[in-house]
Amino acid sequence: MLYSGKQIVGRITGHIKKRGGTFPGWIVGITNKPRLHLFRKHRVREEGDAWIYLHAQSSKVARGVQRFLVKRLRLVEAPGSAIPEADFVYAYKKSSNTKP
Repeated sequence: MLYSGKQIVGRITGHIKKRGGTFPGWIVGITNKPRLHLFRKHRVREEGDAWIYLHAQSSKVARGVQRFLVKRLRLVEAPGSAIPEADFVYAYKKSSNTKP
């Protein structure tokens, strides 16, 4: 399913509120391969860690969502989020096993 920017922001902020922590305690990124980025690159555990990803309507929407979450809500931008065709937005809660 493809999500609008408003829908993605709502789902991610709702997820953060449900899973706990402050907004700066979460990382947000964009990619075209969300599972690879979350579980291999950032070392997020599928079970036990808090994470979410959503498919944006376009890469432009994904970039806009990431920019909003970083500038307005103070989530931390994931390094390497400059993939032009990136149309998934992902977020995860920082923990001792995640990178960064």
